[in-house]
Amino acid sequence: MPNASAQVAPCLRVAPGFRDSVAKLTKDEQFRVYDAMARFAENPGLPGLNFEKLHVKGPSGPLSSIRASDKLRIVLLPDGNECQFLHAGHHDEAYKKARLLQGSTPRSEQAPEEPADQAETDVPPSTERHAKPNPYVQEIQESRPTQDEPQRPLLWMWTAADVLDVFKVRDGFGGLTADQAAALVRATDADGDEVLLRHWPGDDDAELRRSLLELLFELHEIHPDRWRSDQLTAAEQAAVKQFALDITERGAASALSITLNADEVKRLAEAPVEDWMIFLHPAQQEIVERHFNGPARVSGSAGTGKTSVALHRAAWLAKHPPDAEIFDDGPLPILFTTFIRSLPPVLESLYSRLPTAVEGTVEFTNIDELAKGLCQEIDEHLGGPQANVNKAQWKSTFARAKLDVVHPGSPLHALGVSDDYLRDEVTRVIIGRDIGDLETYRKVRRHGREVAFQQPLRQQMWDLHLAWREMMVEKSLEHFDDRIRRARDYVRSLPQPRYRAVLVDESQDLTQIGLELLCALVAERVPSETGDGHRLVLGQNSLLIVGDAAQRVYPGGFALSDAGVEVRGRSESLNFNYRNTRQIIEAAMACTGTQEIADLSEQTDDESAMSPRTRRRADAHRETRRNDGVPPRLVIVADQGEERRYVVSEVTQLASSNPALGLGDFGVFAATNKQVDAAISALKQAGLSCINLRDFAGKATEEVRVGTFDRAKGLEFKVVFLLGVSHGAWPFTASSKLPPSERADAEALATTKLFVAMTRARDALYVVCSEKPHPLIDAGRSHFETIRIPAA
Repeated sequence: MPNASAQVAPCLRVAPGFRDSVAKLTKDEQFRVYDAMARFAENPGLPGLNFEKLHVKGPSGPLSSIRASDKLRIVLLPDGNECQFLHAGHHDEAYKKARLLQGSTPRSEQAPEEPADQAETDVPPSTERHAKPNPYVQEIQESRPTQDEPQRPLLWMWTAADVLDVFKVRDGFGGLTADQAAALVRATDADGDEVLLRHWPGDDDAELRRSLLELLFELHEIHPDRWRSDQLTAAEQAAVKQFALDITERGAASALSITLNADEVKRLAEAPVEDWMIFLHPAQQEIVERHFNGPARVSGSAGTGKTSVALHRAAWLAKHPPDAEIFDDGPLPILFTTFIRSLPPVLESLYSRLPTAVEGTVEFTNIDELAKGLCQEIDEHLGGPQANVNKAQWKSTFARAKLDVVHPGSPLHALGVSDDYLRDEVTRVIIGRDIGDLETYRKVRRHGREVAFQQPLRQQMWDLHLAWREMMVEKSLEHFDDRIRRARDYVRSLPQPRYRAVLVDESQDLTQIGLELLCALVAERVPSETGDGHRLVLGQNSLLIVGDAAQRVYPGGFALSDAGVEVRGRSESLNFNYRNTRQIIEAAMACTGTQEIADLSEQTDDESAMSPRTRRRADAHRETRRNDGVPPRLVIVADQGEERRYVVSEVTQLASSNPALGLGDFGVFAATNKQVDAAISALKQAGLSCINLRDFAGKATEEVRVGTFDRAKGLEFKVVFLLGVSHGAWPFTASSKLPPSERADAEALATTKLFVAMTRARDALYVVCSEKPHPLIDAGRSHFETIRIPAA
C-alpha cells in the first residue's frame, strides 16, 4: 500500500440532506459510513477508501466518492482546501444521487445553519472498536494527523486465531504462521509493501501482496462469526435452522428468554448464525462486546433481557481471554453467580445452549455455595472442623439471646417487632453491612428498613447482636452471612485473584459483604503505597453487576459505593420489555407500580441526606415490544381448594387444545411453601406431571413448574397462574399483631414478590383468589378480565 500518511485532510463539512441519507441506512451501515468519514479525516489518501473522481460535475468541479464498504459509497464535493459530504448510500443509488446533484450541489456557505442545540450535542463519530456508533453525523473539523499517529487495523474485529482459521481453507498462501497472522491483524490501510511482506522472507512478489491486500479488504467487511457461518455445509446449515426452530417453539419450556419481537422470531429459523443468538436482541449486542475499564452495571425492569446480556457477556469474555503470557497455567476461569440458590443450574443450562458458549470456562454457583467452598479451604488449612449452618438452631439460639437481653420495659420490648425482623437486622444490616462497632451502627442509614431505630434501640440491638454471636460461637454455629464475611477476608489475603471476570445476576438481593467477596475474587493485587501488603483494584472487564432494585425480595440494602464499587460512566439501563405482552406489564404496574424503590447506586449512608426512596416502580416501566396479548384474568372462587381445582382444570384444557403448549410452558406460583405443596398434590392427583422449582435445573421437561413467588425469579413461562392472592390471606395472616412500621416493610417485600411473579408470564396471566382479591390486585382491577366461579 502506498504510504499516504503525510497527506493532510482538507477541512470537511456536511451538506444539508447528508444526515437524512445516513438515517435511511441500517445501524451497521451507518457505522461503516462514520468509520469511513473518520478514516478520510485522518488521511484521504488511504487506498482502502478508493477515493475517485466521478464523471459528474458540481458547481465548482467534479464530484468524487469514497468507499465505506463493498456496497456503500459516500459522494463528496472537493473544493480547494475544503471537502463537503453530500450523500451516503448503496453503490448504484449513491451514483444515481450524484447525477441528480449535478450542477445543484449546495455550497457549505449557502447551507442553512444547524440549530444551536444540535451543534452543541453532536459528537464526533468514534473509531474505537467497541464504542457506540454516534447516532448523528456531524461536521468534521480539520484534521492534521502526525506521521506517528496510530491508525486502526483493517481487521480490528479479528484475532490472529480467527485469521489462522481463514488460511486453513484458503488456497494460494501456503501454511500461515502465528507471526504472519499477527502481522495481518495489525495491518492498517497505510502500511507499505515492506510491512505487509516482512513476515514472508525472501518473497517480494507483487502478486502475493495484491492477494493479501484483497483478502484484508474482504475480511474487513465481515465479522469473524459471519465468515464462519458462511463455511457451514448444507447439513450444518440444516442443523442450525433446526436448533433455531427448537428454541422458537420450545424456548419458554426451558425458561429461555427469547428477546426478539414477533417479526424477528418469525425470521429466526432463516437467519445466519450470529443472528440467532436468540437470548439477545441485536440492540443489546454492543453491551456484550464492550470493553469496560473497570466494574460495570446493567439494570432494567422485568423482561428487558438483563440475564440474557449477562450470559452472552460470559460467552464473549470466554472467547476473548487476555494474553496467555500473563498467566502461568492459562487464563483464569469466569464466575457467574447469583444470590438465588435455585438459579445457577438454570443459568448453566441456558449458557450451554448458547451457540457462542465456550465449554469449561464459566463456573455457575450461588454465593452461599461459593462461600461454603472457600470456608472449607480455610478450615482444612487450619485443621479444624467447619462451623455448622443450621437454620433451626439459629432461631432457637437467637430466641435464647433475646430472652437474656430484651426484658419487659426495655426499648426493643416496647417496639414489639417480630423475631424475624430482629434477626434480619443482625444478618442483613449489622453482619451484611460489616458493621464492626456500635458507633458505626449508631450512624448508619438502614436502607430498606422502615422501622425507625433511635439510639436507645440501636444500643440494645447491638447488645442482642453480641449476645447471639457469642452463643453461636459456643455452639460452633455459623450464619450464611458469617460464612460470606469469613470467605471475603480469606480471599482478600490471597496473593492472586481466583477469577478473571465475575458476573453477578439478581445483584439487588446481595448483601454488601457478598459483593465485597466477589470483588476480592477478581480484583488485581496492586502493591500498597506504603509497601506493606497490597490493595485490591478492579481492572478492565472484571465485574458486571446485573439486577433491578424493583425486584429486591430480601430485606435491607446498601450502596455500591459502600462496597468500594464505582460504575459511573460504565452503567447501562435496558429500556425495552421483550418478554411480557403490553396487557401483562400494564396490569403488573397497575397493581405494584406505586411502590417506592431505593436503587443501589442512589443510596448513601449520610443520615442528614434526603431519603433516596423517591423512585416508583412504575418509573421503570418502558415500552414493550409485544402488543399482541389479551387481558390477564382475575379468577374469583370460593376457597383455596377451588383455586387449585380451577388451575388443574385450566392447565388440562389449555394443554389439550393448544398444540403449541406443553406442560413445561406452565408456571404455578403461590405465596407460601405450604400452598406450593398443596398445588403439587392437586396436579399430581389429576395425572399432570409437575416439579417444584427448588428442584428445577433448567432442562426442558414436560412438567408444570410449581414454586413460591421468590423461586420464580429469573424464569419465564408462556402461561402463569398465581394462587392465594386474596384479601386477608396474603401477604401474611397475622398482620394485625405487627407494628405498623414492620407491616410496611413486610408489605413492601410482598408487593415486590407479587410484581416478580406477575412478570414471569409471557403470553397469559391468571390471578386466582378466594372470595375477594387482595387490595393490590383490586387497585389494578380495570386491567383484568374478571371471572367469578360460584361454589359447587
